[in-house]
Amino acid sequence: MWEHSEPLDRSLWADNNLYMMTIPPRINKYNERGDDAAIQFQIDMAGKSNVGIVDGGLTTVGNINSLLFPEGLPDRMAALSYVMESVFFWDGKASWFKLYQVKLHQVKFHFILLIQYL
Repeated sequence: MWEHSEPLDRSLWADNNLYMMTIPPRINKYNERGDDAAIQFQIDMAGKSNVGIVDGGLTTVGNINSLLFPEGLPDRMAALSYVMESVFFWDGKASWFKLYQVKLHQVKFHFILLIQYL
């Protein structure tokens, strides 16, 4: 039944009062692909020295997209995470982003490439 996901380690959520669901959470088996894509987006936009400049899809538990879409196909996890990281990035750093308008052509290019694979 569950081809692309596995149960999330119980110690990460069982005693957390903020987790109000009765359904045990699952995480995509290809979480690393999502993390790598999120980090790559931040490198593309702000450089290696600024990775982590915005709170995006990276969490201590796993990539947010791996938790929201536990049965996501492995070849789409990276594309989804890259696109979603751009949403977090622009939402959290709109004024900071103006300093990096030079990078905008790179983002458009990446989106064109990603759309071809979705």
